[in-house]
Amino acid sequence: MLKNILKITLFSLILGIGIFSYTTHNNIYNIKEATYNIYNRVGELSGTGVVIKHKKDYYILTCNHIITSSKNGLQVFKKAGSFIYYPSIVYLDAEKDLALLKINFIGSQATLKIYNKEIAEGSKVILVSNFLGLDSVYSEGHLMKKGTNRYLFQLPMFYGSSGGAIIYKNKIVTVVQSIITVIEDSHRVQFCVGLSNKNLNSFLKEALKNE
Repeated sequence: MLKNILKITLFSLILGIGIFSYTTHNNIYNIKEATYNIYNRVGELSGTGVVIKHKKDYYILTCNHIITSSKNGLQVFKKAGSFIYYPSIVYLDAEKDLALLKINFIGSQATLKIYNKEIAEGSKVILVSNFLGLDSVYSEGHLMKKGTNRYLFQLPMFYGSSGGAIIYKNKIVTVVQSIITVIEDSHRVQFCVGLSNKNLNSFLKEALKNE
């Protein structure tokens, strides 16, 4: 059963990669380079983070639930065996389930910008995440439903996708916060929930006000 689920998921991801390449052209490299693994050594939790820039400093946007059980045990890296960074916590918001970390990178660093408008239901989006610990996996889906505070997307993903950037027009709309998987007659459909773009921008305004 698990083997069949993984086959279906990987097929969806491969299909998504092709569509993604066609859609974003030369932005693939930049998006990949701005995506990092987040590992909480104390809570033994892993997820994804995306790099943004404010003034001259670099920050990583991710989920609060990956961070909360560890103030000093956080590691940030591209993939297994690569250089490990140890970020500082700038701001945590348990209600919004968002976290902002500050990090001093060695050399130049790719970043992504935040989309600052609401998007329409049905809009095609890209997810960038570290699916099962793999480095920067891309998949394509769409916004199914807009709620007052959160969005519901249909996107192929798996464990490790929390904190992954959901991208529209090459900018961050929100990040994956929870995953819903429905399996019926050997078919697997995945959904994820992320904070609304308005609330994401509100979080960043508050988090960065003293930076």
